[in-house]
Amino acid sequence: MGAKPLDAIFTKLMDSSKVLFFLLPLPKGAGSSSDSPDAVANRDAAGHKPPKAPRQQPTSSDRYQDSHAKSKGKSKSKVKSKFSKGKGSKNVPAALRGGKLTTNSGQPICYNYNLGGCNDAQPGQSCWRGFHLCSAIKCKDRRNHGLPDHNPDTHE
Repeated sequence: MGAKPLDAIFTKLMDSSKVLFFLLPLPKGAGSSSDSPDAVANRDAAGHKPPKAPRQQPTSSDRYQDSHAKSKGKSKSKVKSKFSKGKGSKNVPAALRGGKLTTNSGQPICYNYNLGGCNDAQPGQSCWRGFHLCSAIKCKDRRNHGLPDHNPDTHE
């Protein structure tokens, strides 16, 4: 038997870097496609993916066991980052720090109104930044004035 016509070409391509590049393994987690043979086999007749199973919430006993489990090894140090999103991470102007920043229902209060610079809405109404309400903590009459007009003697 003689040599087949494609044998010489395949032998040449086996050493080609262009072909070998596509034979390299992919990094972990990459290359997972939704059209893989397993994913296609799991679809229904209409081609839709099956719904995901709902996530189970841990019970109180699971949380207790997790919080009281013995640690295995040294724990990582708890270093605060300047980019952390903890309490007090909002950019609150110094004049408003310690004041009320949201309504009782959690809606924001307009910072500019309480600094004396927002005319986008009437007192007690809402602009795109938040509600025009006084941000003083003990203010009883929030809807009629902002922080610059707050008088502790008459409004508390």
